[in-house]
Amino acid sequence: MHVRSDSPAPVDADPDDPRKPESPTELTKPSWLFVVRKTAREFSRDQCTDLAAALTYYAVLSLFPAMLAVVSLLGVFGQGQATVDGVLEVVGDLGPSSAVDTLRGPIEQLVQAPAAGFALATGLVGALWSASGYVGAFGRAMNRMYEVDEGRPVWKLRPILLVVTLVALALLACAAVMLALSGPVAKAVGETVGLGETALTVWNIARFPIVLVLVVVAVAVLYYATPNVQQPKFRWISSGAAVGIVAWILASAGFGFYVANFSSYNKTYGSLAGAIIFLLWLWITNLALLFGAELDSELERGRQLQAGMVAEEQLQLPPRDTRVSDKNAEKDAEAVEQGRLLRTQHNPDQSGDADSPIGTKGATVTDRPDHLRQASRSEVADLSTVQLVERLTQQVSTLVRTEISAGLDEVKTKGTRLGIGIGISGAGALLLFFGLATFIATAILGLATVLDPWLAALIIAAAVTLVGAILALVGAKRAKNALPPVPEDTVASVDKDITAIKKGIR
Repeated sequence: MHVRSDSPAPVDADPDDPRKPESPTELTKPSWLFVVRKTAREFSRDQCTDLAAALTYYAVLSLFPAMLAVVSLLGVFGQGQATVDGVLEVVGDLGPSSAVDTLRGPIEQLVQAPAAGFALATGLVGALWSASGYVGAFGRAMNRMYEVDEGRPVWKLRPILLVVTLVALALLACAAVMLALSGPVAKAVGETVGLGETALTVWNIARFPIVLVLVVVAVAVLYYATPNVQQPKFRWISSGAAVGIVAWILASAGFGFYVANFSSYNKTYGSLAGAIIFLLWLWITNLALLFGAELDSELERGRQLQAGMVAEEQLQLPPRDTRVSDKNAEKDAEAVEQGRLLRTQHNPDQSGDADSPIGTKGATVTDRPDHLRQASRSEVADLSTVQLVERLTQQVSTLVRTEISAGLDEVKTKGTRLGIGIGISGAGALLLFFGLATFIATAILGLATVLDPWLAALIIAAAVTLVGAILALVGAKRAKNALPPVPEDTVASVDKDITAIKKGIR
C-alpha cells in the first residue's frame, strides 16, 4: 500500500497542535458538512468493502482462538457456561439466529473441555498470537485511511498487536461477564453479596449501557493503537467508535430481521446457510467498524483544516516509525535502477530515455530530439565565448560524474555475475569429484560381486556426474559472459558523447 499523496510524511507535525479544536462539537457547520462528504467519498475510495471482506477472513481465523482464550479465562472462575449462554442470547437478539447456531457448538465444546486452567496456561499465548492477525489486518486498513505506509519493524509492531489484542479480549471478557450476570445468576450473586431486588433490577437495566461503553472503549483502543500515526491524545470514547458501534447495532438488527422474514438462504445454500449468514454478519460488522475509523480520520482532517493546517491531501500527523517504509523505498529505487541497467545492457543504443537532456543518468548528447538540438543551437549562438566555455565545463563535469556512476554500477553488476558463475562452476566441480569417486567405488563393488546394489550405485553415479557436468558448463558460460569485468557499455557511451562533442565544436 502506498499513500495517495506525493508529499513527504509530516514527521515534525504536532498531533496535539493547540490551534486545532479540542472536540468535534467545536467544528463549524461547513467543517461538519465537509467531514461527512469526505467520509462517504473516502469510504468508497479506500475500497472499504474489500477491506471488510479481508477483515472477515482474518476474523474467522482469529475468532476461535480468541474464544478459546476468553472461555478458558472465564472457566478458571467457574463462569464459562453462564457467560456463553448470556453472550449467545445477546447475539441472538442482535444478529441472525443462524449465527448463534453456528457459534453454539464449538463454544460449548470449549466450555465442556476438562482442565480449563491447563488450557488457559498452555493455549493463551498461542490464541493471542492467532487472534492478533485480525488486529494486524485492521492496522493495515487504518494505515490506508490515514494515508501512511507501515514503517514499524516487526520486533516493534508485533508486541503492540499482542498488547492491543489482549486489552480488547479483556474488555470483551468483562462485557461477556456482565451479560452473563442476569436472571438467576444475578439473583444468586445478589443474595451472596447482600443486594436487594431494587439493586438487581437497576443492574439488569444498567448492564447493557455498561457493556456498550466497554465495547466502544475496545474499538477506540483499536482505532488509536493500530495505525502507524501519532494521533492526538487518546479519548476513551471517540466519535468514530460511537458511530461505528451504533451503525453495527442497527445494521445487525436490520440484517437479522431480513434473514428471519425475507431471505431464502436455506433454499440457496442448504446446510451452509448458517455459515454464509454468519460470514455476512461479520462482513457487516467490519463495514461498520471501518466506517467509524474513516469518520475519525476525516474528523481529524476537519480539525486541522479549521486550524489553518494544510491537510487537504494528506493528514498532518507524524508517523510512529519510518524504518521499514524507508527501506522499502530504497529497495524500490534499487529495483528501478536494476531495470534500467537491464534495459541498457540488452539495448546498447538506449543508454537513457529518448528525450532526456544531457546530464541525466545514462543519457548522451545525441539522445536529444531534433527540435531540442535546434533550440539549443539557437541559444548557443547568443552566448559569448566565456559563457560557452563555462557551459561546456559544467556539462562535461556532469557527464563525467554521470558516466562514472553508471560505470560503477556496471562493474558491480558484472562482478556479481562473475561471482555467481564461479560459484556454480565450483559446485559443479565438487559434484564431478564425488561422481568420479562413486564411479571408482562402483567399479570395485562390481568386480567383487555381481549383484543388484552395484547397478543402483552405477545409476546414482551417472546421475550425479551428469548434473555436475551441466552445472560446470552453465557456470563457465556465465563467467565467460561476465568477462572482462569492465564497464564496456559505459565506455561506449562515453566515446559516443565525446564524438558528438567533437562534431559540435567543429
